[in-house]
Amino acid sequence: MASVTQLCEYCSLIDFSYLRNPTAAEIDSLNAGERPTEDRFPLKFGQPIDGDPSWTLGRADRIRASADTCVFCKAVEEVLIQYEDELTKLEAVGLKDPLCYATCDIAGALQPPKATAWEGAQPGEANPEFIMRRLAIYFIPFDENSTNGLNPGRVGFKKASWKRIFHCFQTYDAARSQDSFKVETFFGGPHNPGDILFAGRKRPSKVDMHLPIQWVKHCKETHTSSCGSAQVEDRDEDQDGGVGSRNVQLKSLNYMTLSYVWGKTPQKKMLFKANRNNLLKKDSLKGNLSQTIEDACKFTKDMGTRFIWVDALCIIQDSDEDKAVQIGKMADIYANALLTIIAASGKDSHAGLPGISTDRKRMQKEITTRTSTSEGEISLLSTLSHTSSRFANFNSETTWSSRGWTLQERAVSRRSITFLDEQITWACCESHWSEETNSEASAVVSWFNLSGSESYLNSAYRDRYASEMDGDQMWHKLHRLARDYSNRELTGEGDAYNAFSAIIQQAQEISGEQFLWGLPTSRFELGLCWEPNLEGVRRRTALTTLPMTSLKKKVPFPSWSWIGWKGPIGLTIEDRHVEAGLDPVISCYILRREPLRLVQVRLLFLDNPKNPPVARGSSAVFLDVVKHHYPALTTEVLDRTPEDQILFFWADSARFRVTGPIKSDLWQPGWNPLERNQHAYYVQHIIDSNGKKVGETGRCKESFAAGASKSREYEFVVIAENTAPPDFEKKRVALQVARRSDGVAYRINIAEISQVGWENATVTHGLIALGSEEGVA
Repeated sequence: MASVTQLCEYCSLIDFSYLRNPTAAEIDSLNAGERPTEDRFPLKFGQPIDGDPSWTLGRADRIRASADTCVFCKAVEEVLIQYEDELTKLEAVGLKDPLCYATCDIAGALQPPKATAWEGAQPGEANPEFIMRRLAIYFIPFDENSTNGLNPGRVGFKKASWKRIFHCFQTYDAARSQDSFKVETFFGGPHNPGDILFAGRKRPSKVDMHLPIQWVKHCKETHTSSCGSAQVEDRDEDQDGGVGSRNVQLKSLNYMTLSYVWGKTPQKKMLFKANRNNLLKKDSLKGNLSQTIEDACKFTKDMGTRFIWVDALCIIQDSDEDKAVQIGKMADIYANALLTIIAASGKDSHAGLPGISTDRKRMQKEITTRTSTSEGEISLLSTLSHTSSRFANFNSETTWSSRGWTLQERAVSRRSITFLDEQITWACCESHWSEETNSEASAVVSWFNLSGSESYLNSAYRDRYASEMDGDQMWHKLHRLARDYSNRELTGEGDAYNAFSAIIQQAQEISGEQFLWGLPTSRFELGLCWEPNLEGVRRRTALTTLPMTSLKKKVPFPSWSWIGWKGPIGLTIEDRHVEAGLDPVISCYILRREPLRLVQVRLLFLDNPKNPPVARGSSAVFLDVVKHHYPALTTEVLDRTPEDQILFFWADSARFRVTGPIKSDLWQPGWNPLERNQHAYYVQHIIDSNGKKVGETGRCKESFAAGASKSREYEFVVIAENTAPPDFEKKRVALQVARRSDGVAYRINIAEISQVGWENATVTHGLIALGSEEGVA
């Protein structure tokens, strides 16, 4: 056990009891149906308590000077060293020798295990969530004209911080020998009553394979209903050192998959038509693999698994035909794997997996203190992974998280182990664990930086921003996935649909819905109201990388689909959007071939070429009507038009003048100057014939001028009405469009126009054809 250490006058005033974790005895009592009896954290009566209690540590230079005599200042100094480059940049814009606050930040929620009910601290309070905390460090500019924050003690109102580092220190059970952390005591096994659960643990320099093996074993034995398997036939890479090509039943085959960053440096070995026969030979891969793949093969073998699927070696890289087959099976390949290895450390395939062939370097620092309350000693352990936001994942700032393809590789996997720079983490449909924390226990902690930051469709985690209903959870998670994906990078923009297709396939299987270019057909018109977020979006101009549709040709991305745009978007497919007043007023039809026909999008699930659903009502669209309104769209042209490209619907439209992009800046003095651009965005004002502003577009780029005429006049096509709070004034939701030479419109942006402004405009009602900028070649 570490000795109680001397703290400086600042650190000695911190109430470390806020960081206390439950003991095994307390969890056993809760699981037995008893209420907490002692008023102490984290089971304190009347939670939540006090928000995020903070104590000043003084200025950064004071911490450095005190590091020789105060063990906590020494630990904080080591955090400062880790972020020296970032703090130097902040110093250049005014954050010189900042005030530092130690904040007992809300880091997660303690919850009962599945099929167990807990009683709250008060009678009748069932299944409560108890707050779990970790220590964060906040950096705040120092006002030379004030002494606020200089005096030791607790801080009340906190000024805006310029930098926050979450999850710096966690509770540690210093009285418990490291031998007691062996895997046999995991998952509700025998504990001493006084053992502190969910406490930190020291990780070795190399991965101890007993830990991931136990994670997989527990998941396979106890998560059979949520982390089950299915069947698919495919190629596999053989652990004997070659590439095998044969049909396999994956339900009975254990294999792993690898999700990694290719990077700009060429891989050492890839599969091509020319070398395929050579790679079928035994030992053909030995010594010829990039380090990440080499380490993944070793990890797979050490886990007791023979096969691994790696895209560079299992897809023929110069065959569009093979790519089409493999990409079509991507959801099955990753979903049926025993485990997906995520290489989130490094920038390319040569980085390797830390802890496999190379040692992890960072040391964890143990601190044992006395609290300012009757709790006595509280021990802390410095953490290995930090985040800059409470709900950010540990891998959120990695290159892996910026790449388009990697999202679906993680999203459809039933189990994954992520290799970070200093530790590994586990995720499956039911659980999230990390190498640095003993979270395997007879209760659950939903750590915000693990389960709380991931919104995957197959996860049992319930997102707090959606209702508890399964359908609402799925649509909200899909919205979050689309928002994440649309802001990621793709080396080839033509891959935009393929790199999200596995998630779409999974959503179809879960919901029973059909999807059309990333939008569910039952909510299609609602989904057309998607809007650009943050700094706006730009159009993807590339054709699809692989041939699509029955024409077997590469096609443009429809302008009406969010997949056809690059940049963060908000997907409007949830019930909450309707409940908030968004009401579509159109009914869309899509072009289908063989035979040539129009099918209502909502009825695509009934579409049969020999017996298509019959269009009815005033909103119905027929081929002869299309040809009447669009003479250039002859039968010959339509027959050469790929399916699912052009939408047809009846709608009102009007023309308005539009200003250039106008900047809105939400940044305030005292905020971090380096983040100023994150608080600014651009929109365009919509001006009527009298020069009055009657609406504005969605967010756009600073230099946005798509489809602009000399008069800056645009056509706006109404697709919905919105009576959203706070004023509940009815507005028209309209697509800002331009027209091709054949009359087909394409989306430029979305806009809201006031009811009065719309009623005073010259409005026409007609048939709208909405597609992409390019017509049929």
